[in-house]
Amino acid sequence: MNARLIGIPVLARPQALAQLLAATAARVIAIAGVSGKTTTVALTAQIYHQLGLSPTLYLGGEVLGREISYGECGDLPIAVAEACEVNRAMLALPTSVAAVTSVYWGEHPTSYDSPEALDLAFAQFAAGAESAVLPSANRELLDRVRDRTDIRPITFGVEADAEVRLLEVSHRNEGFRARYGTPRGELTVRTRLHGVHNAMNLAVAIGCHLATGSEFDALAEVDYSTLCAPRRRIEFVGRHAGADYYDDYGHNPVQIQTAVQVLRRRYPEGRIGAYFLPSGYERLTAFGDGYVRALALFDLVYLARSITGFEDTATTADQSRFPETTVDLLRTRGVAAEVREREDLGFDDFAGCSVVCFLGASRLDGHLVAMFDRQR
Repeated sequence: MNARLIGIPVLARPQALAQLLAATAARVIAIAGVSGKTTTVALTAQIYHQLGLSPTLYLGGEVLGREISYGECGDLPIAVAEACEVNRAMLALPTSVAAVTSVYWGEHPTSYDSPEALDLAFAQFAAGAESAVLPSANRELLDRVRDRTDIRPITFGVEADAEVRLLEVSHRNEGFRARYGTPRGELTVRTRLHGVHNAMNLAVAIGCHLATGSEFDALAEVDYSTLCAPRRRIEFVGRHAGADYYDDYGHNPVQIQTAVQVLRRRYPEGRIGAYFLPSGYERLTAFGDGYVRALALFDLVYLARSITGFEDTATTADQSRFPETTVDLLRTRGVAAEVREREDLGFDDFAGCSVVCFLGASRLDGHLVAMFDRQR
């Protein structure tokens, strides 16, 4: 208010980011998607660094083991930016290459009143760029983009017609090994990343590099084993009493299911516990019983009281009872479950677990670290 009164321009973040990118880069790789965009931005930027190049970067998180945190200005006339779909903010960016990692409805129901509205927004985002990198499995999105523009998208996926095709992926304790087919040849990579979802995120990053002219031979020489995921993506925090503890950003059913699938692969015989902090009442309603189905994949679940999300406008009584209702439904499925506040939670609550994952959009790692500090 005071800034406007004295004539200082006031910009929302999408508009400010758009002006920054336009001023610092001739071409902008904007990476959007309901899930996977932060990781894909981080991977795309790290590949540039491996190639000896420094792009301008705008990232929605910190990268483990790297001096990459949120944003940096580089000397390459290319920017790699995370394009958020909330309130259609992604449409404000001056996009040269538009990449979409994933599309599914429920994450931002106050921004999109239907799955079709979300699909149309992503199609508009991709069609407004010079080129696009899109999932080969999403035929409707591809058709919508092709109806709006003459650009020929680079597609990624496991489908036979995907231009960056995941041909093979195998999982090891240290990370996955994958083989990709591209129009310019095959790429075989070894990584410290885990999960098929990250193999797909890397496919998007490779597609973005092909779209901006990175040499295939140079991409083949990249040491992919050095690539690091952002923080809070199934991040190992520590070990106590024989159990490994992880922190994860998973806050919707798709992300929670992805986390438990990765942990089941790494701990095939173990009992897996979870602590989940629900947030965003509109999201909890939109996904319906998806949370119960995802959390039921764990052996033991504690839920914190729900907290208000930044998009919430009102809270109903049913929404505020989400933890209690979810616990009741989990118990009917034979899952040990309980509502438990963070300050009442301790290591003893996870006795008998081989691995425990803290989940939620709001940061829980501070509490998890404090639990470890109390043991020292």
